[in-house]
Amino acid sequence: MSVIEFSEDERRIIERLASLVEFREDASGGHIRRVADMVRRISLEIGLDPKVAETFAHAAMLHDIGKIGIPDSLILKPGPLDPREFERVKRHTRIGAALMAGSKCPVLQVAERVARFHHERWNGSGYEGLCGVDIPLEARITAVADVFDALISSRPYKDAWPIRTAMAEIDRLSGIDFDPRVVAAFLAVVTRGELMAVSLCEPVSRSVM
Repeated sequence: MSVIEFSEDERRIIERLASLVEFREDASGGHIRRVADMVRRISLEIGLDPKVAETFAHAAMLHDIGKIGIPDSLILKPGPLDPREFERVKRHTRIGAALMAGSKCPVLQVAERVARFHHERWNGSGYEGLCGVDIPLEARITAVADVFDALISSRPYKDAWPIRTAMAEIDRLSGIDFDPRVVAAFLAVVTRGELMAVSLCEPVSRSVM
C-alpha cells in the first residue's frame, strides 16, 4: 500500500478513541499498546515500509472499537458465551467498521478494514468468510497480534497462558487461522525478545516449544 502520513493530533485522537474500549477490560490500556507494538514489528519483519508499519500499528489500536456497542454483561462475562451471546459479540466487527466508514482520514480507512476483518481466518472460517490474501494484510497481521496477546493475558473468563504455550498455539494455527508469512514474522520477532508483551520474560526459542 502507499505510504500514509498522519499528524500528531491524529495519533492522539486514535489513541484516545482506542482507550474508550480498553478501559472496560484493562484500565492500564496495556492490550492496545502491546497489539500496536506487535503489529508494527511484524510489519517491519515482513519488509513493509516503516511508515506503513506505523499506520498499521495505529489502525490496530482501533480493532475492537466496535465493542462500545456490546453490553458489559457480555464483554466482562466470567464464563463462556452461549451461542446467542457469541452472535451478539461478533457484531463488534461490523459496528467498528461502521463507526469509521466514510472517513477522509487515511489511517481511519485502514482502521475500518482492521476492525471489520481482524476475525477472519486464513482458511475462510472467520466471521465474514474471507480467506487467504482476500483478507486485508493489516487485518491478517492484527489477528496474530490480537490472539497472541489475548492468550497471554488474564481475562474474566480465562487465566493467562504461558508465553511458550501461546507461541506454539499461534504456530499450530499457521495456514489454518493465520497467514503463514505473518506467523513466521511474528515468531521471528518474539524469539528475538523484541515484543513489549514478552519484554519481562526470558528469551524464547522455537526449539523449546
